[in-house]
Amino acid sequence: SLQEAFIGFSREGMGIIDYLTGGLVWTYNMTAMMVQMIWMLITGQVSTENLMGPVGLIRVTATIAKTGFLNLITFFAMINMNLALINLLPIPAVDGGHVIMLLCEKITRRRIPDKAKNVINYAGIGFLLTFMLWITFSDIVKMKGGYFKKFDQMVEDANTQKLERDRKSVV
Repeated sequence: SLQEAFIGFSREGMGIIDYLTGGLVWTYNMTAMMVQMIWMLITGQVSTENLMGPVGLIRVTATIAKTGFLNLITFFAMINMNLALINLLPIPAVDGGHVIMLLCEKITRRRIPDKAKNVINYAGIGFLLTFMLWITFSDIVKMKGGYFKKFDQMVEDANTQKLERDRKSVV
């Protein structure tokens, strides 16, 4: 769960090999979860209400920063992994779209005319800009509706549980 991803990391008894293997396993698990979520968004199994833009990211970052530096770094890592995955999607104007065009050229053994590439890329940029504006607007609506207060409460509850576990393990 996301709570476990941000809260509950223990450093006791860990060596460098534990950190390295744990980091690789965590990265693999988070990437697999993100790929699954993207697929669920595409297939309509998850609502687009779960998407977050720059306004939401700032709000969530502020909440996570209160829980500790390690959690903040973990969150930044997740954002970067998510951006890398989105960049690989077959959308014109991002790397995944360029790969698709290169594959088409390779399969057909014909170069796509530059004008056609430009039109495709402009359409992709238009789509991405529209999508970003929609997500930003959605973030603002969610802020007014109290959506992020629920997130704040979830993080605070998880942090309280971790503090209680830490207190019990010390005693």
